[in-house]
Amino acid sequence: MSAQYDSSILAESQSDPDHPQFEFTSRKVVSVPDINNGQYSANTIDFDLNSLAANNQFIDWRAAYVSIPLIMTVSGHTTAVTTVIVANPSANPPVVGSTTTTYTNNNQKQLFAASLKSCTANLIHSMSVQLNNNTLIPITPFSNLMVNYKMLHEYSLDDVHNKGSVIGMSKLSPESQSYQSTLPSARGIGSINNKVKEDALFDPDTGYSFLQNKERLERMKRSSFYDKSTENASMMKSTLLNDTMKDGVQVSSDGLVVYQILATIKMDQLHDYFEKVGLIKNSNYRMIFHTNANSSCTLSLTNKLISDVSISSPNKTLPFQVSPIDEGLPVINTTSSIVVKLDVVKSSVTSLGVAKEYKHPQTQCRMYVPLVSMNAELESIYLKDNVKTVLFNDFHVYNSGNLSNIGKNATVNTLLSNGLTRIRRLIVMPFLNAKSNGNKGFGPMESCFCDEPSTLASPYLHIDDFNVTLSNVNVYPQNIKYNFEHFLNEIHSDGSLGAGLNGQMSSGLINQQTFDTYPHLVVNLERKSKSGDDVPQSIGLTFKNASSFTVDYTVIIEYQREVHIDKSTGMIII
Repeated sequence: MSAQYDSSILAESQSDPDHPQFEFTSRKVVSVPDINNGQYSANTIDFDLNSLAANNQFIDWRAAYVSIPLIMTVSGHTTAVTTVIVANPSANPPVVGSTTTTYTNNNQKQLFAASLKSCTANLIHSMSVQLNNNTLIPITPFSNLMVNYKMLHEYSLDDVHNKGSVIGMSKLSPESQSYQSTLPSARGIGSINNKVKEDALFDPDTGYSFLQNKERLERMKRSSFYDKSTENASMMKSTLLNDTMKDGVQVSSDGLVVYQILATIKMDQLHDYFEKVGLIKNSNYRMIFHTNANSSCTLSLTNKLISDVSISSPNKTLPFQVSPIDEGLPVINTTSSIVVKLDVVKSSVTSLGVAKEYKHPQTQCRMYVPLVSMNAELESIYLKDNVKTVLFNDFHVYNSGNLSNIGKNATVNTLLSNGLTRIRRLIVMPFLNAKSNGNKGFGPMESCFCDEPSTLASPYLHIDDFNVTLSNVNVYPQNIKYNFEHFLNEIHSDGSLGAGLNGQMSSGLINQQTFDTYPHLVVNLERKSKSGDDVPQSIGLTFKNASSFTVDYTVIIEYQREVHIDKSTGMIII
């Protein structure tokens, strides 16, 4: 009996409307391990997927995903306390000599010491894809920004509910007060949005207060799961995390906190090509992911206050957060430093002078790819026109030169590109400059105290007199000055169902309050005649920094690409 495969992938085929075009003879999901041989210190994950072609089946990239096993450790916050009992045989009863070592802070509060930032795709800095030895997707840094943008602008609340726990994502906190404005900060650690402890609803100093980052706490329900807790111990095996590879936390006898996380990233999130390519046979793919793992932060403490912070991240992006001192991260007065590390598969850490290594039960990264087979009649129809034209969106990222170190009230007027074709969208993301964020030398995307880059912007960095030029012609007849203008004209309709005009259904997670807090700008550049789509156009940008801080701007230009692929051989047709 034929297997039914619910997919719209063949909608573009030339089959008759009455033909059972969604009827497949089989569908199976195969997993392919990476070829790193257990070595991830170079911050790359390498997949050779040639074995998929040997199956002589069609690859469905829309349903493919990669799983990355992570180990995150928190050390330094515990202190050994040794109790010595001197033997006294003549006592009644006799006293047996003993030495007992216990550890401070070895309690369930520390289970909430650290967590990943929203969206596991922040683990991927860039990727490169080859198809049959031809470069298909070149390396583009900060690709995670584009992934965050697509999910926040295209996902619905139902998507967050159904998929959020799988991909480690939550919507942005709607209460702008969840960000603590600590600029300038006496401790110099910059903006903060890591609080998980609930506050009173009313704060007489600020009028009202929602300092708790409820979305972060929601995500921590998975990573801070503890199978030895009093509530769960009677129902669960003590080896639950290892047996099932469930996300969760374990605490060693000396109080070292070890998080076991299996990060899942869908391929159609990482790049538009995987959503648009459809079914292709005999495709030899090689993929290399450049990661933001192998990162760490060290907090130096004096009298339980942070005195210094040291960040180590390979690509200026830290994919995890730590909790506030004594509000998820318990310390004592003598605690001098805390080290939080995030590594792929395994992590080596020194706790109380003893070197240890911790490993995830899944010892390799794996790519999971569905392979489908059609009945002979359907395959013949599908391959009748064997060359498939794949139209997908790619993007360039600009974040240096005239876009960095922009002071208060300074004006930006810059040419981004001399000649791009099929331009579809422009996105402007403002982030605090490292010097504005504090005096420790790291920007908010590298910070372990706030949500960036998941938020697409640092809070309240407003832009004034904004416009875009295509071949020296303004996109807007008047410069954009007010947030509500841009929200209603662009953000409200961007990526949402029916351009935001459908009263029954909607998508997109950015409302006006959220946009006012994280004011990133989006410009739809598809509103033009397609007759000139293939004519190269220069694209320029002008605006004023209306915030009180020095800002670094990241600009993404999305454009359409076209590639021709033989559906039966997987070869790119030049």
